[in-house]
Amino acid sequence: MDPEVNGMYGLVFYDVDRKRVAKIHRYFAKKLYWVQNSVFEGEIPELQRETIFEDIPRFLDPEQDSMLFVWTGQKESWKKVYLGVNKQESDMLV
Repeated sequence: MDPEVNGMYGLVFYDVDRKRVAKIHRYFAKKLYWVQNSVFEGEIPELQRETIFEDIPRFLDPEQDSMLFVWTGQKESWKKVYLGVNKQESDMLV
């Protein structure tokens, strides 16, 4: 199986110092869909995931920042429930 085609669906949550928020946001906005503050989601091939894991340490301060990646085989593997504003939908309307 070609690893570039072997996509998985993922969520990325980050909690970084405000000095680094814009850089992290711009980085992930090129690869995934913005869901809400400090959260991105989307399908990404294995090779691109490896690139992310190589790139991200440049942006993080391991003493202050944290990032959580959750991957699954397909988007339908979990159910999302929004309470309040679904920022993903409002972002698409802009």
